[in-house]
Amino acid sequence: MGMLELDITLGNLEEEIQDGLERLREDGPDAATVLDICARTRQLGCGLLLIDLDVDGFQHSLFESARRYDWLLDQRAAHPRLDTYYLCKSRAQPLLDALALNQLPLAHAIAAKLDTPWARRMEPEEDFRYFDLLSGPLLERQPDEVRLAAFERCLEQPSARFDALTALMHQDADAFWKALKVLTREWEEDIEADRRQDSLDAYFAMTEASIFVEGLALVRLAGLWDIPARSRLPFMPAEAFQPSSEPFPEELDL
Repeated sequence: MGMLELDITLGNLEEEIQDGLERLREDGPDAATVLDICARTRQLGCGLLLIDLDVDGFQHSLFESARRYDWLLDQRAAHPRLDTYYLCKSRAQPLLDALALNQLPLAHAIAAKLDTPWARRMEPEEDFRYFDLLSGPLLERQPDEVRLAAFERCLEQPSARFDALTALMHQDADAFWKALKVLTREWEEDIEADRRQDSLDAYFAMTEASIFVEGLALVRLAGLWDIPARSRLPFMPAEAFQPSSEPFPEELDL
């Protein structure tokens, strides 16, 4: 990955984000547009960390992604025609952004609004159960064997995600780090498979494909469950865990 190519990608991402925000200002809330802006903002943050170890840029970008998603969830009451496909619980990737930052108040705010039941025809049950646990008992630090069992019942094959959440809930440090290692390897292999098939999003390939945001979120949750931290984690640079030197904005840019 060349630095010039990455720099061009970051400029394009900034334009994509501004274009999306302009559509929201002109047309009003649209769930697909907001999720796209969140994804592009996350990718921008990852790119800033990669190109210049810009911790503030990374942290603020993920914060903006989570805040805009939180705003979207607030729009449901006033805009009942929002496309429910994009509001499925399993598409709450920006919750992971808040967790990756260890911004627990923001994560709690999002989780409280993730109250949709499983949408059988619009989301895999496995993904729903995963986010149901993340946004519920794991964030609240309340063991819930019933929900964990529901996750296990829907699995058709072994799941590193299930193993990681089980280890968290049981506060089994060794099992957690083992599951995270497997999950990271699977994430990397999926990216490489998409790359070989030429189906990998170009912006993702240049940015987020080098930083495992979901892994960062799970490591933060591990700390919440009193599992000691480890260093030198693949695709999770130490700089990603550093706090921002600049306060996060109080007002949301829309």
